[in-house]
Amino acid sequence: MRFAAFAPGRVNLIGEHTDYSGGLVLPVAIELGVTLQVEEACDGLELVSEQFGPASEGWGRYAQAGHDELAELWRPPVGIRGTITSTLPAGAGLSSSAALEVAVALALCEAAGWHLEPLELAEACRRAEFRAVGAPVGILDQAASLLGRAGHAVLLDCGTLEYRLVPVPAEAALVIVDS
Repeated sequence: MRFAAFAPGRVNLIGEHTDYSGGLVLPVAIELGVTLQVEEACDGLELVSEQFGPASEGWGRYAQAGHDELAELWRPPVGIRGTITSTLPAGAGLSSSAALEVAVALALCEAAGWHLEPLELAEACRRAEFRAVGAPVGILDQAASLLGRAGHAVLLDCGTLEYRLVPVPAEAALVIVDS
């Protein structure tokens, strides 16, 4: 079984830090993201990052937390072995940790032949981030990664989880600057 799972990063146009208080957000998924090339199913989670090395190097806590969160939802739990690559710069505010969690979750669901609705999967990934770092986080990053579509922003009410895609004019350009 060989396949790939991709999860994009995001920028937020409106509503930074309002997701964990139930506010409105308007993120846009970007072309940069995390790809997980799955080599085979296995017991547990065996991942290596081309950029950061084996999962035991610290970054793996995000992936393991995602695996553990999903393992609570289905029995028997499934595992995967694979390699992670990323075009997202870590720590740049583009949601690299959420993209990692989403890519792992998508790969685990594919390996298990299991389907979760996007916001249900985003919520599981949000819980995984809390599990990994111990800080309460909102659903913005994971939802943007799962709901984002080319040419659209996602207007998400984080209190009700109602959302709609909002077209971004074709002549608009987003410039992301690491200032």
